[in-house]
Order: sequence, then C-alpha cells, then structure tokens
Amino acid sequence: MNRHDLIYLQASDSYRFLDASLPLQVKQKIQEQISQNIPFTVCRQESEDYFKVAINIMLQQRKYRVALGLNATPTLSQRPLLLARILDRFSAEIQTMLQHFIRAMQQLSCCVYVYGSYANQFFNPDIFVHAQSDLDLLIQPEHRHALDQIIAEIIKFKAQLCIPIDGEIALEHKQNISFNELIFALHHQQEQIIVKGLRDIKLQSIADICGGNLNASHH
Repeated sequence: MNRHDLIYLQASDSYRFLDASLPLQVKQKIQEQISQNIPFTVCRQESEDYFKVAINIMLQQRKYRVALGLNATPTLSQRPLLLARILDRFSAEIQTMLQHFIRAMQQLSCCVYVYGSYANQFFNPDIFVHAQSDLDLLIQPEHRHALDQIIAEIIKFKAQLCIPIDGEIALEHKQNISFNELIFALHHQQEQIIVKGLRDIKLQSIADICGGNLNASHH
C-alpha cells in the first residue's frame, strides 16, 4: 500500500476526524460518501495511532479536504485510477495526446495513474475541475533504468498539452519523487531531491535515486 492508493470504507469501520472543528454538515457528508462507496485516498502516515486517509468534498460551493484517522490499517486497497479511465472527459484533441502519452509510457513499462482533482471528479460528481486544475499523474515504472526516457517523454508531453501537468514517479520501496522537481533539479544541476514515502519525507541524492540512469541535459 502506498500514498494515492484508494481505500473503500465500510459503514462499520471506526474512524476519527483529524480536524475536530469541521462543521457537522461536512461530517454527515463523509458518512454519505462512505455509504455511496466513494473511495478515500491513502495519505502519508504521520502517526502510529491511526491510519490516515483523506477525501475532497464539496459543500455549499466550498471545497473541503477531510482527513480521517482509521482505527485499523485497511486490509484492502486499490491502485489509483488509471488515466485511460478518464479519457472521455477531454476533447478529442487532448484525448489523442493522452493516449499517445499512455502508449509511450507502456513502451517504457510504465503504468499511468491519475489522482487529485480529475480523479476526484471521476468518483464524485460534486467535484468540479477548473481550467487551472492540474492533471496529477502517478507514473509507475517497472524498473529504474528507463528513467531518462520517462523524463524526456514527460517534458515533451508537458510542452504539448494545454493543461498543467504535475505528479510523481513511484520508485520501488514505496518511494515517490515529483517529476517536475526532478526536471527542475536536473536543469539546474541540483544534486538532491525530496523523496516521499508512506511514512517519511527525506532529501536524497539524485545520483543514488537514479543509479546513474539520468543525465543533466534535460531542459
């Protein structure tokens, strides 16, 4: 199980609201989400006392990010939503670009998942994606040796698409890096990057992460 994975809660699951000051209507809405089988997202785990998941909800035109602490670690989780599942939400031109990117990633043995606003909208019709909303992607390679090509494809894709792209590359051992931060670091010859795990965040050497499979020629 890793950050961004999906958890479907049951009415019988016990949890606490990590922000006790939430309005009552928000808390009631969370119970509705559970009964409607809308998934929650696994977050970075900050405590041994509970398992943290979160969901975005809309209430009276206001968006709330609601974090729950589950009393028990979930036994079942699902990978995030595949990008291919939401293609029909886009214009024909953008669909073609997304399909091309998915194919390019498949050739590099990568799965492409979506999280954030676009995934929320897929699961929950109350949530609206705005023109400024990032398309948050999770790229899951089978191995690290194609990282150079993966980054090159992401740079090309970002230049083509009119939607802002953000997201992460999931490395082994549940370690994720931001691909935008990695592109920036390579461009500016930085030596370290933030690595996010299920339970920790740390600065790590890019050379160690990439095992010499990246060059600094990306712009």
